[in-house]
Amino acid sequence: MAVQNYQTLKRYIIYDDCYWLKDSPKLTLVCLLKSVHDLSDATLHLKDLWADEEFVQKGLHIGIIGVELNEENIFIIDKDVGFLVIEPDVLISVTTIVSSMFCERKTVFNERMRQGFDNLATLEGIIGHEMLGRGMCLKPEMRTRRSLQSIAWNVIHNSSIMTKAYGLGINAQELARVANSLIVYVLTFLHDRCDGSLGRRQAWKITRVVDIEDSIWNPTYGLKGKLDATVEIESSAGEKFVAPLEFKVGKMDPTNHVGKPDHVAQVQLYFLLMSERYKSNITNGLLYYLKPDTLVESKYERKFLQPLIVARNRIVTSQKILNGEFINLPRAIMNPRICENCEHRLTCSLLIRTRLVESLDEYRNTTEEYLKKGLNHLSKKELEFLKAWFVVITLETELLEKKSNVKTLWTVPEHEREKTGRCITNMGFNSAMDYHTHGYEGVLVSFSRVSLAPEIDFDKLEIQPQDFVVVSTAKDICLTYAFVESICQPSIILRMERVNSQFTANPDSRTIPLMTIDKVQSSSATNAHFGYLQALMADNHSASRLRKYIILREAPLYPSISADSVLAHGPLKKYRRKQREVIVMAIRTDSYLFVQGMTEDVKLNTIVGLISFLMSMKKTVLLATYSGTALDNILMACFNENLSNFIRIGEPKIRNFALLQRSDKTKVSTVENVDQLTTLFDETPIIGTTLMSLKHEVFRVRKFDYLIADEASQVLTTAMFGAMLITQKHVIIGNPEQHPFHSMSTTKYETIFNFI
Repeated sequence: MAVQNYQTLKRYIIYDDCYWLKDSPKLTLVCLLKSVHDLSDATLHLKDLWADEEFVQKGLHIGIIGVELNEENIFIIDKDVGFLVIEPDVLISVTTIVSSMFCERKTVFNERMRQGFDNLATLEGIIGHEMLGRGMCLKPEMRTRRSLQSIAWNVIHNSSIMTKAYGLGINAQELARVANSLIVYVLTFLHDRCDGSLGRRQAWKITRVVDIEDSIWNPTYGLKGKLDATVEIESSAGEKFVAPLEFKVGKMDPTNHVGKPDHVAQVQLYFLLMSERYKSNITNGLLYYLKPDTLVESKYERKFLQPLIVARNRIVTSQKILNGEFINLPRAIMNPRICENCEHRLTCSLLIRTRLVESLDEYRNTTEEYLKKGLNHLSKKELEFLKAWFVVITLETELLEKKSNVKTLWTVPEHEREKTGRCITNMGFNSAMDYHTHGYEGVLVSFSRVSLAPEIDFDKLEIQPQDFVVVSTAKDICLTYAFVESICQPSIILRMERVNSQFTANPDSRTIPLMTIDKVQSSSATNAHFGYLQALMADNHSASRLRKYIILREAPLYPSISADSVLAHGPLKKYRRKQREVIVMAIRTDSYLFVQGMTEDVKLNTIVGLISFLMSMKKTVLLATYSGTALDNILMACFNENLSNFIRIGEPKIRNFALLQRSDKTKVSTVENVDQLTTLFDETPIIGTTLMSLKHEVFRVRKFDYLIADEASQVLTTAMFGAMLITQKHVIIGNPEQHPFHSMSTTKYETIFNFI
């Protein structure tokens, strides 16, 4: 396995239809290539498992690794030599690839539309990983039971862990039991595997921890991943290697000495990631099962990696979108036991039933029963709605991905990226300090522009506080992710989980590593739309009720109420006539109310007035907006009217002390355990969020009496569904004429105001 460099990788485009080579002793797929570097022609012969005409097609960009042109100007890739990487600029995570071993179609759907929450096993894994990582960073003499108890206590009182536990309905005692049960296993690992000596039953000892949670992006192989730990290991023969160490907290059969196939596959792919990062051939890795203390050695094997890279290529082509449709989805496995509880069953059934992907005849007798369970609760009109909006979201996703700037991190030189204002180069590490404020935990890392670098004006940069950035070097992409805390020439302070070992100079070098900081735009913003659309079509009461209004156009009812019953909750005279109408009609409606045409100041006053009335009626309110700034303005107006009992989900865009004190992170930092956190989230009457930020656990647990949604005309219709599904009544506010939705395409889609 030769170390590759993405900057010199052989890249081509398949410029003509592929065809099968006639009279060949081995089945051979022929591809005609043109170099993207110098436009020279070449031919590629694919044999064995690489010869797959379903996924190797005209128009694809490819990378060729480990093989040279022969005298006939032909690359030959087969089971013995070479790798083919389709669309290497599309980075697929290692965990995504190994999950495709079970169902390729589910893997594609997870990449595009996953909106699920963690389960108990996942939470236990997160806690175990954190305890192992922190324990490995302790000095050997500090690896005691008391130290591990302290680590366990800190981990389960971390705001993120407590929030996840709240979403799962786990109380403080149960959470402590989960962490404490892991202490003995973590201690065993630290004493038997990490004390620098050859312990029982092991041929390796861990001599040094190189890094924890090492993040690597690799456009050579089109991979990305985050390693649990990178360690230096020494064999009984005295050989030393840098190796990946992958932790698994779940139970495993102690007689299994080779590891589970998907876990071994992870380590194999990490060999490819690490070899380029550490500029050497990484061929040894460790897989550790916490229960029951099993350390498995894994060695580089081409026979394992070939099908994994092929699987990666299949995922890339399978998730490809063209003109708003998936054009090459893998077949559904149609296994009743597996498909029954799949979170994507509805979407999968839709694509089969509407023949968007394949013929029903492929599935014979299993199809009818599968479709009956998946879609039988939906009417023809509801199915048409589902199909139409699925295509709309897919089209928006396709266009959004074309605007993503992620691949410029390796396709565009850093000095060119800096000219766009979204990149800062020549930044040297200054200092790092622990960070515990407003509920955020981690480190603040300061970088400064080196004195010899060309001067730039930081005030003209597009990088602002709270922006998501990637920190890289000239040779290593994405050492870590971070958020901008502050920026003031010539320095920038980033908030991240931990300090990367490559920020500081190598002891053997006198030079300071120079970092490049890039603001990146995610292309996954439409994932939530897919999730909300699936939730709207679910077979439950809340979804069925909402479909009646949105799809079947059922009108709301406004039962009569007496003036006294309204006035009992507050005076109306201070409001204008239209404002009074909105407040009264919002109280009267049995389902929804649309409000249009208000000026900004009148609208703000109306929203605050309505919230005031609803608080006096002991109602709960979900306040949702399109933008974070609009949300902050409304919450500040509420605060000024003594409506201060609210929680703002996410970090405020407006840096106001009152808002920061009421952000979810800050609120969580004020409680002592998950029981108090549960009381806090469940009993706060007003929760504020943006429409696309419903991943927080509070929305997994709570239902609200009212949704007050502002800027509703500025979002795609599907953005509204998530908030509407967890509320009983909906007050939808917007102005389609002044503030319309701006599509990624030239198509003018209907907003929520066109539907109800």
